[in-house]
Parts: sequence; C-alpha cells; structure tokens
Amino acid sequence: MESAWTYPAEIVLQHFRVDPALGLDHLHVEERYAKHGPNSLPEDPPTPLWKRILAQFEDTLVLILLASAVISFLLALIDRDPATTSLGTALIEPSVIFLILIANATVGVIQESHADQAIDALRQFSPEQATVIRNNGQATRVAASMLVPGDIIQLHVGDKVPADARIIALSSSSLRVDQAILTGESESVLKMPGVVQDPRAVKQDMTNILFSGTTITNGSCIAVVVLTGSQTAIGNIHSEISGGKGDSDAEQKTPLKQKLDDFGDMLAKVISVICILVWLINIRHFSDGTHGGWLQGAIYYFKIAVALAVAAIPEGLAAVITACLALGTQKMAKKNAIVRHLPSVETLGSTNVICSDKTGTLTTNQMSVTRFVTFSGGLNGEELEENYVEGSGFSPDGQISSVSDHDGGFNSPYSDATYNAGSKSNLHPLDAALGNGHHGQSYRDNASSSGGHRPHASLAMMTISVGRPAAKLNIAGSPVHALAQVCSLCNDASIAYDTSAPALGSSASYPPRPRTSAATAAYSAVGQPTEAALKVLVEKLQHHDDGFNTQLQRLSPQQRCNAVNESYAQIWRRTMTLEFTRERKSMGVLVTDPNDARRNGTLLVKGAPDSVLPRCTRLHTAFGISQGRRSPRGGSPVGSSFTDAKAGAAGPEGGRIPMTEHNRAMLLAKAREWGRMGLRVLACAVRENVPADPREFAAKCGQGRPRTSTGGSLQDGADTMTELASSDFVQLEQDLTFVGLVAMLDPPRPEVAGAIARCRQAGIRVVVITGDDKTTAESICRSIGIFPPSMTSLEGRSYTGREFDELGLAPVNNPGLAGAGGSVGGIEAQKAAVLRASLFSRVEPSHKSLLVDLLQGQGLVVAMTGDGVNDAPALKRADIGIAMGSGTDVAVLASDMVLADDNFATIASAVEEGRSIYNNTQSFIRYLISSNIGEVVSIFLTMLLGMPEALLPIQLLWVNLVTDGLPATALGLNPPDAEIMSHPPRRRDDPLVNGWLLTRFCIVGGYVGIATVAGYAWWFTSYSAGPQITFWQLVNFRSCATDFPDVGKNVVAGAAALAGAVESPVSFGCDMFTTKHFAGRSATTMSLSILVVVEMANAISSIATNDSLLTTPPTRNWWLIGAVALSMLLHFMILYTPFLQEIFIVTPLSSNEWSAVMWLSLPVILVDEACKWISRNVISSDEGDSKVKID
Repeated sequence: MESAWTYPAEIVLQHFRVDPALGLDHLHVEERYAKHGPNSLPEDPPTPLWKRILAQFEDTLVLILLASAVISFLLALIDRDPATTSLGTALIEPSVIFLILIANATVGVIQESHADQAIDALRQFSPEQATVIRNNGQATRVAASMLVPGDIIQLHVGDKVPADARIIALSSSSLRVDQAILTGESESVLKMPGVVQDPRAVKQDMTNILFSGTTITNGSCIAVVVLTGSQTAIGNIHSEISGGKGDSDAEQKTPLKQKLDDFGDMLAKVISVICILVWLINIRHFSDGTHGGWLQGAIYYFKIAVALAVAAIPEGLAAVITACLALGTQKMAKKNAIVRHLPSVETLGSTNVICSDKTGTLTTNQMSVTRFVTFSGGLNGEELEENYVEGSGFSPDGQISSVSDHDGGFNSPYSDATYNAGSKSNLHPLDAALGNGHHGQSYRDNASSSGGHRPHASLAMMTISVGRPAAKLNIAGSPVHALAQVCSLCNDASIAYDTSAPALGSSASYPPRPRTSAATAAYSAVGQPTEAALKVLVEKLQHHDDGFNTQLQRLSPQQRCNAVNESYAQIWRRTMTLEFTRERKSMGVLVTDPNDARRNGTLLVKGAPDSVLPRCTRLHTAFGISQGRRSPRGGSPVGSSFTDAKAGAAGPEGGRIPMTEHNRAMLLAKAREWGRMGLRVLACAVRENVPADPREFAAKCGQGRPRTSTGGSLQDGADTMTELASSDFVQLEQDLTFVGLVAMLDPPRPEVAGAIARCRQAGIRVVVITGDDKTTAESICRSIGIFPPSMTSLEGRSYTGREFDELGLAPVNNPGLAGAGGSVGGIEAQKAAVLRASLFSRVEPSHKSLLVDLLQGQGLVVAMTGDGVNDAPALKRADIGIAMGSGTDVAVLASDMVLADDNFATIASAVEEGRSIYNNTQSFIRYLISSNIGEVVSIFLTMLLGMPEALLPIQLLWVNLVTDGLPATALGLNPPDAEIMSHPPRRRDDPLVNGWLLTRFCIVGGYVGIATVAGYAWWFTSYSAGPQITFWQLVNFRSCATDFPDVGKNVVAGAAALAGAVESPVSFGCDMFTTKHFAGRSATTMSLSILVVVEMANAISSIATNDSLLTTPPTRNWWLIGAVALSMLLHFMILYTPFLQEIFIVTPLSSNEWSAVMWLSLPVILVDEACKWISRNVISSDEGDSKVKID
C-alpha cells in the first residue's frame, strides 16, 4: 500500500481486508504469500570464480604481457637448442611473466570477494520470528519470512520490527523506536497511531510507520504489515547496494585506476607500433646466413620484437603501485584510518567534495548540557541568572560558572521581556560546550547591566577558563538544587565507564590540540543521550553537602560516574512515571521520601518550554534564603520540602513566588534564543506537596481515577501494578513550580574546525548531510567553519530534504541558482544547488545517493561518510565510502575506508596522505617509464643500426621486476611536500602523464638507451681488452664471415683472462658477437650494468618532480638510498655468483669497465636537472600550482 502513513488506521485495515482482532486466515495468507513472496531480502547468485579471474585480464597492458608470455613459451619450446639450452632455462622468461600475472589476478580476486559481504550483513537486521494474530485472533509465533501484507503483528520492548508496518493502536502510553540504522540519528523516535498528512514526509516524520529492522526501545503496540521483503525501506537499501557503484566498469574505477588504464592503452598502442616496426625494418635481414634461413630469421626478429614488448611494459608497475598503496594504508592506520580497498587511498587525494554526516563525525555524539538558567533572587526574586557548564561528553568533570564569578553580580531587575543585545555574553554555546572562552557573564534585560561585547574567538584559539567549581556553587535550597533533582530523578538514563575505550583526543590533529583525557572518552550513555546529558549535569553540580563532595574525589571512575545521582535515588523513591507523549511534550515522575512523616510526594516534570511553562503558576527563586527558618505557611522544618531537602528553608513563600506573564515571556524568549543557536532546550518544574500514593494522587489531582488502559506505570509493587490513561497526564502536570531551563547540544569535536579549514585551503568543499533539524545543523556548521562568519544569509547554501526535492519538481526563479534574474527548474536546479550548498538537513537515504550522483555527474570526485544501514547505498555509490568504526557492519562492509575514531579530522589527514601517494605515484611512474623507454630505445637503436643484441629478454625482466622495483617502491615513501594541502584537487580528467611529462620521459629515456648502446659499442671498439674493431664492423657484424673473417685475431684480452680463459692471447672470431662467446657476454654485461647504474641515478633524481637535488637532497628519503644500495648489491650478486651468471648470461667486470659504466651513467642526473629547470621556469603552469577559493 502506497503512502500508508497518510490514511487513518481504519482505511488501511479496509485496504487489506483484515480485522485487527481476528487477523488473516490461512487462505488469505497463502494467497498473499504467493503474490508477494517471502518477507526476506533476495539473495543474488554470487559471481563465479572463473568470471572474477577473467575480469583481471581485461587490462590492455596485461593482455599484451600475457601474449608476450604465451609467445615466449611457444618459442622456447620450438626454437630451443637442446645442446646448449636446457628446457628449464628456456622457460624462465615466460614463467616469470606468468607468475606476475597470476599474482596480480590473485590480489584482484581477493579484493572483489569482499563486495558481497555488505549485502549479507544486511540480513542481521531481519528478525527470525514475529508475533502475529491469525485465524480468528490466535497470537502465534511464526517465521518473520512468512509475514504477508495485511498481517496483524504485536510488538514489545526489545523486538525488531519484522516488516514495514502501520501502527493500529498503542498498548502503552508511548512508543519509541530506534531508527538509527535508517536515519543515522541516535535519538529514538516517538511513534503514535495518528495520521501524517504530508504525502512526501521523510522517514523521521512518518510517526505512524514502523520500519523493518528497527528496534522497539519503549512501549508496545499492534500494527498491520504494509510492505514486505524487497519493498521495505531496508529492502530498498539492499537493492541499491546490489547495484554497487554503477553498472559500467568505468564507473567502478578509481581515478588512479582510470588514469593508469588510459596510460596503459596509450602505451600499448605505442608498443605495438614499435614492435611491428622493428620486425618490418629487419625483413631485409631475415635471409642473413647467420640465421640459417628466411623462416629462422623471421622467428629471430619476432623474438626481438617480443623482447621489445617485454622491455617496454613496466612489469613491476602493478606490484609497485600495490606496495605503495599498502605502505600508505599502514601510515593511515596509525592515524585511525583503516583502508579496506587499496585504491581508495589515492582516491582521497583527488577528492573535490567530502559529504560528511554530522552526528558523531563532526560532533562527539555525546550530548552535553552547555548552560542553564534559573531565577537567582535579587531584590524581588525575579533576576534571571545564566550559568555556563564546562566540559563535553559524558564525563562528570567540568565546572559551573555563574554571574558572580566575573561581573560582581549586577542586581538590576528585568524591566522587560526583550533582551538587549549589548547585555548578552558573546560566547557561543558551542564554545561553552568545549570548555572554551570566558564564562560566567550574566544575561540581563536591562541595557545598563551590559556585560560588554567580546569578539567570538575561533575554536582553534580558545582555552579553558577557570570558573567556580561546582562544589562551591551554593545550590542548597536554591532553584539549582531543585533543577539537579529534576534532572536526576525524572530520568531513565545512566552513565557507564569503560576502561578499554580509547581517548577522543588520541588521533592526530592539525594543528596540534590538547589531548582529551582518556576518562572523557571512556564515559558513555546508557539510555537516551538527552537524558544522559542531564545526569552528567547533576554530577557536575555535585552535592550541597561538602563532606559528600570531598568523598567524591576518592571514588574510582566507575563509582564516580553516577555517585551524585545515586545519592538522590537513595533519598527519593519513584512511585509513578508519566511517560512522554507528543501531545503534551513532557515527562513526569512522582517521587516520595520514605522518611517523610507527612508522606507527601513531589511530581517532577521536564519537557518542551512552550508546553511546560504555560502550566507553571509559580517559580522557584533563591530570593530570601536563610538558615534555620520555617516556612511562613507553617510547613515542616528544614529538609521536609523536596526542593529544600536538608539544605535550609526559604524565605517568603518558601522561595516560591507567583509566575507572571512577564516572567513567562522572558523564559520563552530565552528558549527561542537558545533554539536559534541550535541548542536543545528543556524546562524543568515540580509540583510539591501532592499525595505520595499514586492512586490518591491521580484521584485528587487529576480528572479521573486510575484505569487499566494504556498509560503510565504505577511503580508501587508488582502485585498492584496498574496503568493510567495518557490523556490524564496533562491534568496531573498542572499548577507547577518552575525551577529552570536547561540547554544542551552534541558539541563539535575540537579538531574539526581546523580540519575543515585545511580542506578549504586544499580546495575541498565539505558538505554536511544529516537527518538532524535544520536550525541545529546550521548552528553547528557556523561554529566549525562550514559557513564563514561573513555569510549572513544561508539562502541557497542550506536545504532540507524536502526543499531539495521541491527544486526538482517545478521551475523556480532563483538568482542564486541560475544567475541574476534567471530561472531554472527540475534536475538542473538540483545540479546548480549541489554546487553551492554546504548543508542538507532532514534528509532520507535516497537523498544521499542522489547528491552523490549529481556531484559525480559534474565531474567531481566525491567522498561520503556514514555509519548506518541507511548510508550503505551512498557509501558504495561514492568514489570513496568512509564508514565510522562505531557504525553498523553493513556500512563498514560497503565502505572503502573506516575511521576507527569516527573523527572528521582523520579524513583531512587521509586526504593529505592520498595526495602524497599520488605525487609519489607520479614519481615512480616517471622513473619506471623513463627507464623502460631507455630499454626500448636501446633495443630499437641496436636494430636500427644493425648491431647485435645489447640486452637479453631475461636481463630486461630482471631489471624491470627486481632492480627497478626496489627504488620505485622507495619513491612511494617520499614524505609529503610542505605545500601539498595548499593546492586544489586534481580534476578527474587530468592525465596521469601530460605532454611535458611524456617529453621528459623520452628525453631521460633517450639518454638511458643511448648510454646503454654506447657502452656496448665502447667495449667492442675502444676497450683495450676488447677486440677493438671499427664501428662499421660492429654494425655490419652479420657479414663478418665474408667481409672481415680475421677480425680481432691474436688480440690480448685481459677480459678473457678475467672470464677464465685458458690462453692469454685469445682469438676473437665472428662468434664473438654472440653471448656464447665471452666477448659478446662481456659487452652485454657492460650494457646491463650501465642500464642498472643509470636507472639508480635516475631514481635518485626522481626524489622530487621539479626541485633540484641541490634543494631536495636524497637524504630526504633514506628508504630510497637503502633501496638503491640493495639493488646494486643484487646486481653484483648476479655478476659474481657462478650459477646466476649462467642464468642471466653475464660475466664479471673489471675496474676499467666499471669506470666506463660510471662515466656513461651518471650524466643522466644532469639531463634530468635540465628538465627540472625547464619545468620550474618555463612549463610551471602545467604543474597545477594554481589555487582555488572555496566560498
């Protein structure tokens, strides 16, 4: 049934043709089950393993590498000479390539196997059993999956709702449901059977609907099932999660992955062209006698082309990127950011927009009382005094500051109900919540009593001031004492202490801030956060007995967290609870003192000011307090009255004076003022000297007598438990005495403002998306810097979910969206809105996904935070989903990264790490690609000149995988640049390698290739221990047998002796150009050594993209120095270990040869320094140094 919340319960029952007293019969159940199916989430078949494996080979570079391995394998079998080459040796090259491909595929399959876990985790929210009324009123337990639309279900405290259902009737005075998994808000929601008129109400406002997977926290009810299975709210979330991040493969790729794929496609095309070109250029050599025939010549040059492909492809790139990302995750884990998917590390670095939840991410998710107001006394008892409460969270540590602490206590009475702006303290409530700023200014009506203006200090600059300790605040017999007792006893929450909880301040923040004590984070609420905040206030106020307060200091944290509240509970006994109802917006409890001879009781009430204040006829004031006096009314001595208990009697009227309209207007104005600040305000009141017996109280003070229908619990013993009609509650809560107003909020985390400022500096826009009230959210956003202080109007900057929906329904005339005088509507209006707005409040899960789509549709990289089931679709849809460590398993498994400390500041640190990783990725890609280009140039140049092979495929594999891999990985550990967070994010379409960078690759790579070929040629033409042939003879080596058969004979070869030759004078024949001869092997070793050394020098030069080594020395990264040393050690190992010499076809080099290697290798640093100079002074605009302004 669509929009069931908009119809009366009777109409809904008629629609489903069901009597709530009888339920459905089995025939109707079977019919509807056949139509709607089981009430469970559908299970999609898992992706077969073979499909996942094949998906890993869709990359172009991987396909080329795979083809190279297959061809190498076939050629090793076909073209191998059994007399000189064993099968194992021949298969080394293809085997290594296959191992690389298998390793990459394994990593990919493992990562993808986590994708389905979020869907599986959703099923934990589906209950297994449900109580249903069927077959002529029989209440039975059935499997929840068997429920059908129209079933009548019974729900009680602790039950999980088995399906989306419309409430028919309550079985208690009130019903509260925890909907956090759908809305993300920790406060439970009050439910009732009444009609919700708005057909487009958001889930928070559907007060007559119970959603599948939510939990009943208070009360019981009867409801009719309206939606089951995939049609429920949680079923819709399942469908969105099943859709993943998009249907196309391109949508699933991270920015780095997409750029690497684009780069790979380009590189693959270039490699293919070069390989074909090399093969075609050498067609004329196919018939050379050295090959033994045209076909053998074609195969030989085909092998050369394959070797060229192996040289050009950076086989180690994937492994280096994986290693770099993995090392980045280790750094981030130390900052409380747990990365689940490696590519997401880099994605953060390119993020343009961070969509953050408010509760628990920007705020502490620990409601705190920040201030309260009472009538303090003065000349006529009507002076209103405001007190600030220091500290945040649920820790009992914190001081209370009052007016007398600072301004000497102005005694001017209020003259009107309108506050003068000059008389108010300029301390923002959020600052007080954080324990910041100058506390204790009094708010007064009279302008003459102004406390003066104080500029609003930023959160980053404030320090905790010293206020009056709570123990020294005279609350005995005062309204503050009464306020504490109401907050303590009219309350169902408590505070717990967990010694294993981490400190809130344990994460790194920037700039550094004072660490929050471990105790602060260890305290937690048991029950509603709002009520827990009141309990904490009581602990901070401490007790009127100084001896008791002295004992508090000796208690352990576990004992201290509820000590004061327990002292009140020991004195006063709760005998009846008038539960909260939406109609009267208040809660009341009846308490009695068992030691009171008069057996009088007191009704304690707390609730919304606009509901409680009209029912107050008197107010409690500290006016006229004196020790040892009796009430003029002839009351009992000190201690008998509730609000004066054991503290001293009051003056005239016992400190109670009639409440005037002036007083009431003044209090309502204060409540509205606090409300505009985003504070949650409660009024506290008492009704004294009422009958202690609940039944007598109900009969005497209410309009009616106790009944057994729905209502409040009479807690005077299990055998006499009865109920009172909730409609009578408001009659009992009349003739109240006002004691105080309390304001609270979920304070922002201290480090959030600085983190948001860093994001703004880095060109990243932070968008707050919350289910909370718009006014509260706007106040929080102003305090943490989402909205700059200069922004007076939030039009076009802040939307509720409903307002955002309305943009998409009809054209609107909004200059802020469409430009001056322009009009825009529909989806275009929403697109324009998401580019300007920074706050979306009262949103649905569908809004989050829509916002992600709209932002991504405009080319932005979006990070989304969330902690509930409702956030899972948006987390999967975003470029990077960030779950809270305290969130649900569904959110965690749908995310790419988890914040262990639930702290937004951790995201800012992760962004910096992501940017650093991208810069480092560019550094090692520049290093690897320029090195690979050098290898290609070497092979291509030897083919073009007609020289013998300077490098062998097995040697190229060794260099690409091992020798180059270590420095490349070390380059991934470069520390971030000091200005890394001063530049805007990269655009999604920015290439990984731009035109100038590719030119640099070619310049450096060209030198690498030339140096390698020059070393080979030097050994044959100029080395004293070599054959000393001419360069013409070298490039025409194929005609050696016919044109110069006696070349190099009787040359004394010191190199031959080093290589183990028997004779000192060694003959160099035409076979010296092959690696079977020590001459060819020595020249090849020379080329390989030059390649290794020049690439090590290239790695050192790559430590900074554009900065000279003179300003950024290699010591900036000692890991790189160690990697270069280890790579050289590995190269020495293959040169000087006999069995490795045979595998890699190398021979030891002499000192003269090493000297030549250095002379030819080290100039690459000068070449790269010249390129860096051009980058700094000519091509600087291509390096992305521009800055952006986020308004």
